[in-house]
Amino acid sequence: MKCPLMSVKLAGVAVALSGLVLAAPAADVPAGEATKHEMEGLTQIHYTAVEVFVGRSGFGFERMPPPPLVSIVKPKSLAEKKPEGKDAEEKLPKREVKHAGLEKLAAPLTRGRFLTADKTEQWVVRELLLIGLDKHPEPVVYLVDPAAEEEGPAKGRDAKTKKKEVKTRKLDAFESESVKVIQGGGELQAERKGKAMRAVAAIYAGEFCLKCHEHEGQMLGAFAYRLERVALKPEERGK
Repeated sequence: MKCPLMSVKLAGVAVALSGLVLAAPAADVPAGEATKHEMEGLTQIHYTAVEVFVGRSGFGFERMPPPPLVSIVKPKSLAEKKPEGKDAEEKLPKREVKHAGLEKLAAPLTRGRFLTADKTEQWVVRELLLIGLDKHPEPVVYLVDPAAEEEGPAKGRDAKTKKKEVKTRKLDAFESESVKVIQGGGELQAERKGKAMRAVAAIYAGEFCLKCHEHEGQMLGAFAYRLERVALKPEERGK
């Protein structure tokens, strides 16, 4: 049975934030590793993105309790651990899971941000895209045409199937290498270049997902993030 989880329904909620352009990093600025503080911020943003995705996109289920969040954002070996604190019991809000359009999903994700270690600037999510692994022979990045969403639900859909036709592209070098590392047992991957930062973090099949997927812990896809470091506004400092 073909699960809708990472097929057309997943493609339909891939988020491409329009109208926001990252400042191009200088060509001579080498890519560097993200700091521990930045990795923690990226991890929290990924948790939020997956929570919104699961809770608002339908996640392939309707009128069913949402799954534990930790089982979806971490490999099975790590999700089974019982760390102290918030992650040990973290679950999604108890609400009905229903399908929602791109415009409802995009709004909370565009607010993804975290302060720099010195609290003088902040990293802001400028783009969030979905990497799909199970619908195509090779991994692809799903793209969304915001204009098609705005012009109505029939735009970009086949008259018979009513399924949205979502464009895709091949993974670039960073995305491809990140997916390989994660599939090999790694966690969130990130690189920083000047005032720009990129990250790729996985979405896994938790125990709740076994209705459609054969293997718990299977990597179903990933989110690819682009962030920009920007100055805080005077009124935002000290908060």
